[in-house]
Amino acid sequence: MPNTNAHLRTFASGILNALEQGWNDVATEYPELADFVCPLSGRLMTREPVLASDGHTYEREAVEAWIAEHDSEGAGSAPSPVRPNVNISLESLTPNVKRSKAIQQLILTRDEAQTTPNSTHQAMLEWDPHGEQPTETPRSVTFTAPRPQTPISNPQEAEAANADLAVALSRIFTVLDPLRELLAEVLEGWQPPQIVVIGDESAGKSTVLEQLAMLPVFPRNRRFCTRLAIHMRLRRSTTGESVAKLSVHDAITMRPCSEQETIPLARGFEYVQAKMDELIEEVKAESPEDTIGILSNRAIVLEIQHCAVPSIDLIDLPGLTQHPKEKAEITKKIVEQQVRHDQSTGGHAMYLAIVPASGDVRPNTNSAMAFVEMEDLKDRTFGVFTKCDQISESDIIRCLITGEDTPSGDSPADFGAVHLEKGWVASMLKVPQSRFSNTADAQRYYEAHPMERLYEQKRQETLFFSSGDNDDFKDLHERCSAGIGALVLRLEKEYSKYLSTTWKIQALKRVISAYDEKEFQLNLLGLEDPNEDNVRKAAVAEVERRLGCMIDELYTDFFNTFVEEKVMQKLTSIQGIQEQAQVSTHELKSFLANMRTEMLAIVDDALASYMSYWMDSLEEALTAETKVVVNNAETSTINIVTSFWSRTLDLFKMPMRRRQVYTEVKKAPPFHLAGYPTFVEGILANQRQLFEDAHAAISEKICGVIEEAMDKGTPFLMVDYNRDDGEFLISALSSSSSKSRGVLKTGDRVCLTHDYQRHGDASGGPLKPGDVGEIGKNVFLEKSSDDMSRHESQPYLVNYNGRQWWYRPEALQHVRTILLSKVMEIFAIHTPPPTVIRAQHDGVAIGVVNRDVAAKRRELQNDLVKVKRAQDGICDAFGVSDYEIFKLSSELDLGESCARSDFLFLKVKGQDGRELFGYRTTPSSKMCELFAFVRGAYASKKSIEQRSVEFLFDGNRIKDDDTPMSLGLKNDDEVDVMVISP
Repeated sequence: MPNTNAHLRTFASGILNALEQGWNDVATEYPELADFVCPLSGRLMTREPVLASDGHTYEREAVEAWIAEHDSEGAGSAPSPVRPNVNISLESLTPNVKRSKAIQQLILTRDEAQTTPNSTHQAMLEWDPHGEQPTETPRSVTFTAPRPQTPISNPQEAEAANADLAVALSRIFTVLDPLRELLAEVLEGWQPPQIVVIGDESAGKSTVLEQLAMLPVFPRNRRFCTRLAIHMRLRRSTTGESVAKLSVHDAITMRPCSEQETIPLARGFEYVQAKMDELIEEVKAESPEDTIGILSNRAIVLEIQHCAVPSIDLIDLPGLTQHPKEKAEITKKIVEQQVRHDQSTGGHAMYLAIVPASGDVRPNTNSAMAFVEMEDLKDRTFGVFTKCDQISESDIIRCLITGEDTPSGDSPADFGAVHLEKGWVASMLKVPQSRFSNTADAQRYYEAHPMERLYEQKRQETLFFSSGDNDDFKDLHERCSAGIGALVLRLEKEYSKYLSTTWKIQALKRVISAYDEKEFQLNLLGLEDPNEDNVRKAAVAEVERRLGCMIDELYTDFFNTFVEEKVMQKLTSIQGIQEQAQVSTHELKSFLANMRTEMLAIVDDALASYMSYWMDSLEEALTAETKVVVNNAETSTINIVTSFWSRTLDLFKMPMRRRQVYTEVKKAPPFHLAGYPTFVEGILANQRQLFEDAHAAISEKICGVIEEAMDKGTPFLMVDYNRDDGEFLISALSSSSSKSRGVLKTGDRVCLTHDYQRHGDASGGPLKPGDVGEIGKNVFLEKSSDDMSRHESQPYLVNYNGRQWWYRPEALQHVRTILLSKVMEIFAIHTPPPTVIRAQHDGVAIGVVNRDVAAKRRELQNDLVKVKRAQDGICDAFGVSDYEIFKLSSELDLGESCARSDFLFLKVKGQDGRELFGYRTTPSSKMCELFAFVRGAYASKKSIEQRSVEFLFDGNRIKDDDTPMSLGLKNDDEVDVMVISP
């Protein structure tokens, strides 16, 4: 015999991996070989089995790692993973020669059988007993390879398909798992699909899950196994790594509440049960009145890597029950909570409904199925009938699974069938007892040897469905509708299909949208350019955009509203300004002094608001944020607006769809003025100085005019002495042709022109020269007298001293105050005009960007890196090309219109055959549009002239006037770039 150790090392990289991949099949045929599995790694002990002081054999590498992790005192020892009350040490580890020799013989026999497939090879394997095994004689098995197995409907294809799927999923999760938190953040809670297991209490949920993983990691307390949600993330290892990690998470947010701890794979159930009990005791300590013992706010997460597990995420929930009421309510709450969580994270979960086949099986009366129907989950649910050994009429199960009538003519509906989109599978996982005299002995043995129990259960299930006299079960087995192997194949197939299609596409669309939105938010912060001149140029353009026509409106509003209301109207109310005042001789001095005081107070009050009117408005305009405004939520149209002065300055003439705005803003980002405080403050400082100078000049000039007006004989105020009554007449009135003021309005003051008699309008009228009347109604005479109708223009109605008369416009003069005109003139002369206000950016340095803006920019740039990592991760996991990303992005751009056949997606490939990029067009568009799009970029990249670039389809040159329709181009066709000599 060759050196077995050398032979083992020779084949370690290939044969051992193949053996481990098919180990479950070997152990199912020979459950006793579970002794060859390391309790820590759950893996075949091909790497130096060693016996520890706790009486158990481990793989050296695994047990040394365990001791190193749990050696709290640095003494080279740690509590046993199997018997925590016993310590094991590095010094106590001794090679288990018998176990090692038996494993090597197994490997060699299997290897010889594979290299000579037409012959049968046998080996007597003997090794040391342990645990509850009899110690009088060694353990032994006569191993035969290959050993024929009962088929499951073409076993080679099923096995190959199952292995391929598992490996493919493993590769996907190898990339996705390290990005789990990042994906949850970027995808706003989205996560890969999970398979949620629901069923009644004691329906066999945990037993099914154990068989799916072929690892004993679920509690097996007969009274009440699962007391909180248990998330099991299974990953098939292709590198030989085998490890299980346990942690506690918040059941709502799924954020970790504890550090991960390594647990032994072959005895994980003890650690999960202990952790569960620990959490329950914590709740009882805080709330002694809580006697239910079920947790809805915590979840246990098991992350398992192993060479023989499927790559799927499973969630086991507490079993539904009807009594007692408190327990029924909280278990239902946990299941509902999981469904709500799934809905909030994308609705990607699939469900595994466990229904016992014992007794009078009727799915439509089962609590789990009632929940599935109530939540409308039938299209996402797999069904499993458990405990099929307890049913007396197997044709009922066959009828319910296949949908075919029984031989007696009963239909599935007669037995309460519930149609599930993913179908049903039968199982029988009763704990084997044939080797034992009573149930207690069997339970005690298999508790000490859980891996052997799993293999024995699987073996018994295969025999139950594939052999014997039951044709119904045989038929289900042949249809791949019976046994956990059939369930695993279905789960992985559906899981892989959903993950690689629906989830991948939706996740990528969300990532692309997230990236574009982050980039959009970054672009809204404005230009980032190391060239200060470019930044300043953009800043000046933004100032002129904001203060363009808007400052003209502010300027006009200043005179029409501010000066009119705060100055003109108030000055008009002073006696002697708008109305003549008649005062006695001894009152003249005090009257004029009072006029002066009133006028100065009005002007002072107005000038006190002068600076704030202009500077508050200008500061508001220059510091206003540029924001996104949704114009129509239904059509998702938006605009970018800058709002100030109760007005909005739109970046685009018309609102556009959000992704159109993304594109436009990327081309020309709006400038974020608030991000450059030095520049804005410099402009405002210049403008403030401008208006301070204007304020001083206006104050000085108007005060001078008022002082001058108080002197008799000035052109601004008339003070005439009336000899008849010995009083002075004080008035600031003058008059001008009404034509100079345009159309008269209601309330305008008027008097007669000097040539009123020529117009014939004064005859019988109340007005006399010097009288001042008021326009009564701002309307023309609707029905003129015969005399009036001879004239082209229509008359006005004038009120005076309680009487009214119609006068032609030519006979009226508009009365105004010369003093008020002078005040208005001063404001107009000294208030800076719009052109000067806008030009105050000249010479102002741009400065550095605001800290908050810089921090926000860094935050968004970091977010973009995260989102890009998430996108790259998904692309790497699923092998997504740049062209696929282009198509998905285009679909987002086009929205609902992409569903129409109006668009084509073409691949443009370089002359070297490498894909360049995608191009979106329409069937009738001329190909010259593509040429214009590609030629410049490709020529620049290759440093060639644009005219050297030509395009081919199916080897034929494409002309400018060709269209995709005329060329027969279809979606995803390739257009080749060719470089010719000019």
